[in-house]
Formats: sequence, C-alpha cells, structure tokens
Amino acid sequence: MKLGDVVRFYDEFVKHQQRVAFNERHRFLYRILREEGLRKDSRVLEVGCGIGVMTALMASRVKSGRILSIDISEASVMRAKEAVRGASGLIDVVVGDATSFRANSEDFDFVTLLDVLEHIPLDRHEEVFKTVATHTGPRTKVIINIPTPEYNEYLRRHEPRELQIIDEVIPADVITRHAYKRDLVLQRFMTYGIWYEDQYQVMTFRRRQTFEKAPMRQRKIHQFRERARLVYGNVRMRIRSAGQ
Repeated sequence: MKLGDVVRFYDEFVKHQQRVAFNERHRFLYRILREEGLRKDSRVLEVGCGIGVMTALMASRVKSGRILSIDISEASVMRAKEAVRGASGLIDVVVGDATSFRANSEDFDFVTLLDVLEHIPLDRHEEVFKTVATHTGPRTKVIINIPTPEYNEYLRRHEPRELQIIDEVIPADVITRHAYKRDLVLQRFMTYGIWYEDQYQVMTFRRRQTFEKAPMRQRKIHQFRERARLVYGNVRMRIRSAGQ
C-alpha cells in the first residue's frame, strides 16, 4: 500500500467523517481521559486527529495547557482546525505521519492514539511506538483505543464495506510487545461496547518506574463516597439497634 493512496483515501474520507461526526464512542473516550487526569493545564499529543472531534472535546477541558494534534491527511487537518477555532488553550493541528513525527523532543502529559493503530500497517507499528516513546516522560500517560480483534474479524467476513483502506486486526499482545520494548508498561485495560458487546478495547500505558511503597492517594470524589458509605452504614446500625 503506497502512502499516497492512504492520504488520498483519508482526504476523501473527510465527507464521511463529517456525516458521522460526534458519537457515543467519542463521549466515552473523553470520560476515560478525564478519569486518567486530563486537566485544564495538560499537555496533549493527539496522534491521528481526523477532523478534530476528540480535539474539540479535549480543548473544552484544556483551557490553559497545550494540544498538539497531527494527521496524515491535509484535508482532515483543515477540518480539525475549524473544529477548535476560538478555543482558549494553545492548540496546533499539523500534518504529520505517526511513524516519523517529532515535536522538538517535547514531553507531554498525554499521548493519545484513539482509533488510529488499526489504520496503520502492522509492520510500521514499531516506528509508531518509537514516535510515542520520544514524546513521553516519567508521568506521561499513553491512551490507545482499538476495535477488538473479534469485531474487526467480523467486519472482514460480513461487512467489509465498513472497513477503511487499512483496518488491521490487532491482538492486545501485539500492542504490549511494542510498548514494552519502548519501556511503556500497561496500567489499564478494558474491553467495552458502545453499539455492540465487546466492540472496543482501551489501554493506558506509562513509562516503567521503580516501585515505591507509597500510600494510596484517593481522589476527593472517592473520599466523599467512602465517607458517605460509612455514614450510611452507621445510620443503619443505629436503626437496627434501636429496633431491638
């Protein structure tokens, strides 16, 4: 497959993306990013931004940070720039190839590849993870979302017209093998469905770190829930005691 063919496909694919636009998968992935700690001052490298749906969602949160989004399709980049026009954060959307892109050795808080890896030939994944590792520091989180292998295999057999010009079947161990080679270790893995059961998988990686025996740091919401649970339990115990 020639690179020019891929670029032409995605330049033309923009019209389809605009028709589909925002959907529940984007909303779900945005929630994942929030859970993983996306803040108003986060620095994000978005690999494969398409027409900027996730870019715009992240920009609604990242008000004083930085988002650098890349895509191989110039037509997609133009639409993505329109999608984030007027956003308050520092946002750059540029044409770039995931296998070779470099951002002046910047480290980011997040590197995202959301519905991207399956559209890159398997024999180029090692180069993609080299790109990813180049832009990660000790605290960077790498978020990857892909269709499950079973879902893509189903599409190949029954609905091939739903597939894009490149749509690889990627078992999770293929991803972890490339990641671990670059000293990125798996922290979170989840299979989930949006329209059908077991349709997608989302993974979080971080740089390998020496284990430190540090106490858990609960988020405020978790602390609140725990306190509420304890209060509720105490109230129930008192009610039961009063009734005896």
